Amino acid sequence: MFPYQTGENGGAAFLLVYIILTFTFCFPIMLGEISIGRNVGSDAYGSYKTLGGKNWGLLGLFGILCGVMILSFYNVVAGWAFGYFLEISFGDLLKRENYGSFFTSYVNDFWDNLIFSMCFMLITAFIVVKGVQKGIEMAAKIMMPALFILLVGLIGYSLTLNNAMDGIRFYLLPDFSAINAETIYSAMGQAFFSLSLGMGALITYGSYVDKIKMLSPLR
Repeated sequence: MFPYQTGENGGAAFLLVYIILTFTFCFPIMLGEISIGRNVGSDAYGSYKTLGGKNWGLLGLFGILCGVMILSFYNVVAGWAFGYFLEISFGDLLKRENYGSFFTSYVNDFWDNLIFSMCFMLITAFIVVKGVQKGIEMAAKIMMPALFILLVGLIGYSLTLNNAMDGIRFYLLPDFSAINAETIYSAMGQAFFSLSLGMGALITYGSYVDKIKMLSPLR
């Protein structure tokens, strides 16, 4: 989604606004959510309820609902990616001449999408059920380095394509005339989405952060 948003909203101009909003507005919110979870030691609902009462607990439920709705989006996209992985590994995707038409037909194939999405959900459930430390943390130790290697490989491959320098200039040289209200709004939404703000995930993660006992110099 990030490359699409960047391309639709002025390239480097969008990137510049995104970075500014991330560090000035969204980063403090991220620290606040982690601090809430670390202080209370509970999920979004339990943390808001403990700190503000039952009515604030409802706000935590909305955050959890938001996470469920976002999962429905991730589930579909991950199913596409899983299917593409199998096509590249065992199919004939690299032999196709028109990738656009294949993608259109592929995403409209109900049964393939259903099967691959269910496989993704089963793998995800298997990891999550083991908990944050033994499940998510252990998986992240493998997946995050693998993601970094894939990104480096994609960057290297992209630089070999025709008009690669034009793409780099579009991405890194801002045109300030492209910055408008829509650019700011899209950058803000993408920043919230990138940092998983407002959905209770960071509060839950914060609940697993150990509280460091500080010794006061005053006796």
